[in-house]
Amino acid sequence: MTIYFWDIETSSLEPFEPQARVTIIGVMSEAEEVIFFDDPDEKKLLEAFWGWVKEHSQDTLVGFNSHSFDYKYLVKRSIVCDVKPYLPFRFKNFDLRNAIDDNRYAKGSLQDICVLINGEKKYEGLEGEQVIKLFHDGDYKTLRLYLTQDLNLTRILWDRLKKVEVI
Repeated sequence: MTIYFWDIETSSLEPFEPQARVTIIGVMSEAEEVIFFDDPDEKKLLEAFWGWVKEHSQDTLVGFNSHSFDYKYLVKRSIVCDVKPYLPFRFKNFDLRNAIDDNRYAKGSLQDICVLINGEKKYEGLEGEQVIKLFHDGDYKTLRLYLTQDLNLTRILWDRLKKVEVI
């Protein structure tokens, strides 16, 4: 079994809004090799990601708030785009937020926690609307850099939780 870290970026927090879409999905191995799913055609992006997940069904994907947000967002966007999601994935998705506190409304973003652990922050201090603008501007290079840093933050938190034997 291999551990992968994963995260998504979206154009809206509400998956059923007309302008909503998944803009990019990133998956990083423990060896820090990163795969991006960022096809401009959302249907193709989702099909490619679900296909990859199915091929890696024996592996575990680790995210932050990935059960409450990322996974559910992907399923809802798959419904909109007429794409069959790989539903067994929900059992292979390990959510670090839930490992710390299963209250999805608990205080503490991934960045907040990582700043306390080792001072690491989001790429270039980008947030919400700025990240959405990268997509609309077609700046996939910066979007990939931003997402890679999120994947690194997820790995840092994973390593700390293992070290202190929370997981």
